[in-house]
Amino acid sequence: MIPHQIIQITNLNDEGLVVKKPIAVELTSDEGQIIAAFRAAEIISSGDTVIETIDWLKDIIASTFRTFLAERKDLGPFPTHQLEILEEHIEQREAP
Repeated sequence: MIPHQIIQITNLNDEGLVVKKPIAVELTSDEGQIIAAFRAAEIISSGDTVIETIDWLKDIIASTFRTFLAERKDLGPFPTHQLEILEEHIEQREAP
C-alpha cells in the first residue's frame, strides 16, 4: 500500500517524444495493485510496483499519442479531447 500522491512525469522513455509540460500523475493503491492515473487525459495503468506501473503508463501515453496523431482526422470527440490534452504536454522530437 502506498499513500495517495501526485508525481510529475518529465520523460516518456521514448527518444522520439519530448515532454514539454510535466504530466501530473496520481498514484494510489487498491487491493495490492498500484494505480497510476493521468486524470486530465483519462489514461490509467496498474501494476505490482510503482516503477512498473509508471513505466506502463508512460508506454500507454506514448502509444496513445502516436496512434491519435496518425488517426487525427478519424477520431471521435473523446479521443480528440484526449489528443488535445496530450498535445499540451508532449511533442515529437525533431529529427537531427
